[in-house]
Amino acid sequence: MARIFISYRRDDSAADSGRIYDRLEPKFGRNNVFKDVDTILLGVDFRHVLTDEVAKCDVMLVIIGRQWVNMADESGQRRLDNPNDFVRIEIEAALARDIPVIPLLVEGAQMPQESDLPHSLALLAYRNGIAIRSDPYFHRDMDLLIGRMDVLMAKISDKPSVIPDEMGAIILPKFSMNIISESLERGWSMERLAEEMNKQVRYMNSGWYITAPQIQLWIIGITRPSEYWIEKMCIVFDKSADELGF
Repeated sequence: MARIFISYRRDDSAADSGRIYDRLEPKFGRNNVFKDVDTILLGVDFRHVLTDEVAKCDVMLVIIGRQWVNMADESGQRRLDNPNDFVRIEIEAALARDIPVIPLLVEGAQMPQESDLPHSLALLAYRNGIAIRSDPYFHRDMDLLIGRMDVLMAKISDKPSVIPDEMGAIILPKFSMNIISESLERGWSMERLAEEMNKQVRYMNSGWYITAPQIQLWIIGITRPSEYWIEKMCIVFDKSADELGF
């Protein structure tokens, strides 16, 4: 079963997010719907934890209330403009992976325009979303969302992550084998490869990070790197996308 990550702001849409989760959890299973990051351990880099959690998911739901775009912190700075903002990091990680990112508009919120968003979130403005209205329309809208997600999740679950040959042996995608061979040639672990790729990120405080677990998901064929990370890998290995098997 594909996994769902729910991104939301407590101060903006906690009640709506809870109701949405309560409808999704019985349908898709508790282990397949991730909503909170309260379990982040003290002393760890929360940016890496968030990107790791997003790496485990196949679909992100971004719950957007009326204050989502302009909500500010205690100093008056808009939260979306802070590179270390939890919500920003979550969405950046999902967009970087190029997984389905579905805006859910609650409390009559409007879809953000590209000009409303920091550059790293600009693509969110073009993701097709759906309005989840309050009662008496809430369950009707959720039924529509769940019906559309059923189709999406079935396509994701049915997509083969690896290809068996006639004898049943597992054949990894060509790019997976090339990532492994190029890394071994340099004596790099997956942690070292992630470090080298992150050095190619233009704005290191943007929240865009790749981690070893994400690379491992690429290698075993569970996910595929986005064009953004393919470009960084080409730079690191000094190879073209065709040479790496993309």
